[in-house]
Amino acid sequence: LKNTGLFDKILEKGSTKAINVGHDHMNNFVLQYKGVYLCYGVNSTDRIYYQDHLIGGRVITIKADHTLEFSDVIHEYE
Repeated sequence: LKNTGLFDKILEKGSTKAINVGHDHMNNFVLQYKGVYLCYGVNSTDRIYYQDHLIGGRVITIKADHTLEFSDVIHEYE
């Protein structure tokens, strides 16, 4: 694992509010670290490694006051 300094540069510039990094079919979260949201996406397919028959996506809303709101849209299927 190599620290490239990317996150430090993001903090220095101050313009990035969130980083979304795909999904791995089993994990799904949003957390805030040092003022930047780190997001791991929602399982979006039933083609591989799905669990509990759930798929979906995440909606990120930028509000008028420039804050972010995260909501997951989950679909259950059989």
